[in-house]
Amino acid sequence: MKRRVNLLILLGFCVSISNCKNQMKEGNAVEEAVSSERKISSIMDEAFACTPKPKLHYVSTYAGTAQSGSRDGQRQVASFNYIKGLAIDKYGNLIVADALNHKIRKINTSGFVTTVAGNGTEGSMDGPVSIATFYQPEGVTVDRYGNIYVSDQGNKIRKISTTGHVTTYAGSGNYGSNDGPAKQASFKYAGDMAFDAEGNLFIADVQGYKIRKVSPEGMVSTFAGTGEPGAKDGPANKATFLEPLGIAVDQAGNVYVSDGNHKIRKITRKGLVSTYAGTGKPFSADGSAHRASFYLPGSLALDEYGNLYVSEGGAYKVRKVSPEGFVFTIAGSGERGDKDGAGNKANFDGPTGIAFDRFGNIFVGDGFNNKVKLVSPKRPANEREILTSITN
Repeated sequence: MKRRVNLLILLGFCVSISNCKNQMKEGNAVEEAVSSERKISSIMDEAFACTPKPKLHYVSTYAGTAQSGSRDGQRQVASFNYIKGLAIDKYGNLIVADALNHKIRKINTSGFVTTVAGNGTEGSMDGPVSIATFYQPEGVTVDRYGNIYVSDQGNKIRKISTTGHVTTYAGSGNYGSNDGPAKQASFKYAGDMAFDAEGNLFIADVQGYKIRKVSPEGMVSTFAGTGEPGAKDGPANKATFLEPLGIAVDQAGNVYVSDGNHKIRKITRKGLVSTYAGTGKPFSADGSAHRASFYLPGSLALDEYGNLYVSEGGAYKVRKVSPEGFVFTIAGSGERGDKDGAGNKANFDGPTGIAFDRFGNIFVGDGFNNKVKLVSPKRPANEREILTSITN
């Protein structure tokens, strides 16, 4: 009996030694991973320091008068009332979600502003564009055929056809997170939207803490997010978000999301969520993607080279994330205001929607200034040159 007890004690001692060794191995693995991450960060920091900074951009007022209103006409005299989402159609026209006018507006390539849809009354009535109503439209996007899609605070996705008719594309109007057939599904404040090459519509479901998808067949599903607020990376069905707002899809089908965690997240086609840029601290500093910081990043836009442009509402800036993983400020001094000029001296007041055209121009909805700002790599000399830059 005594021998058995001694054997048990010895066995327990051996198990303890084994566990200690395993813990030491795990500890070493963690230390090695941390050390490796630090080395990568150090290399990226050095690379950022050696990377040429983007050319100085210039900011000019493209449309709007700063005074709120709903006047159509030439862009210099047209008025808006809190601009939200922006999108460019295949003809180069700029589509504007005019939130507090409850309208969708269009600025054509000649600089003339018209009302595309909405009679100015708050509501969710479908029908011909002249009588249809919207409730504070938030996001806008355009499909390959020229149809316009609008998310509004009626918890619906609306469709404006090229023939001038407004219908409900998805959403029952109820506040919820139900998946299923498009018109039975529900949203919790739908934000920005973007199509992939296959015709799937991705939606930032802001207060649902999810990314939703509407298939071409009209089925709504949850693409990523558990519905709980958080900042967890990993498989899409286990990852968490905090009030995602902006969204963009690249040519490979990867989805980029601006997150209330002050981060830009990336969701691969295979459903893996990672942090693409941002430390999560509410600050606005350039640098390598995992060292840089954002303060309430908003709408997103991608160019043909894979550069991601970010409207940064909390810091009054426009930022750029390069495919190599570097973050730069291309416009905005960081001070709130309404000043045009060189990018680092210009001011915004609540930059919201952002859109990128094929000529390298960036359009920014300057929300509280009731203007659309043009952020261009070339300084416009006059009004004629502004129009020339977006048509040639």
